[in-house]
Amino acid sequence: AQGTAAERYAALELFSTAKLGAATQKELLRPLLLCIAGDTSERCRERACDVFSAWLRSTDASEAAGVLPFAVPALAERLGTATEAEPAEEVRVRLVSIAERLVSLCQPLLRPYLPEVGSIILGAARDRHAEVLKGVCAVAATLAHNVLPALVASEGGKAVQPYSSKLVEALVGHLRHRHAPVREAVLDALEPL
Repeated sequence: AQGTAAERYAALELFSTAKLGAATQKELLRPLLLCIAGDTSERCRERACDVFSAWLRSTDASEAAGVLPFAVPALAERLGTATEAEPAEEVRVRLVSIAERLVSLCQPLLRPYLPEVGSIILGAARDRHAEVLKGVCAVAATLAHNVLPALVASEGGKAVQPYSSKLVEALVGHLRHRHAPVREAVLDALEPL
């Protein structure tokens, strides 16, 4: 977070191209997430999302689980607020993609993060951008298919009712979206919810 935007961007470029060991890479993920959460430069936030996404694509669930305590709050801060915290559409699309990948990778470990994941979904569901909506529907569908049923099995349906009803309410309004792929994604998410 120090230096000019150009210097921060150059550091992100270096991070994305350097051949770093796993331990060094893991050490740099927290500052990378801080950049995603609060860098003033849209270009830096966008590049940080790309670098983090590349790391997520190359990692497994155990490694991804180690960043959940930092990644989920960062995503919730940018997407899950009542007022839109992330002004750039391109960055919002990337953030939703990161959320989708994290939810897919770390399904059994998300229980402590359900309020924040719900906040991410609710916040992103306020968006009008088609790609953000399709991504958030994928996150909701993955959550409904793979995370919430285990909670129902262990604690009963009342444990997930607050989550599922709010998510349904947030998504159902998009059944009138002007893009058919968005409407289809909403239906794919609503069915398991």
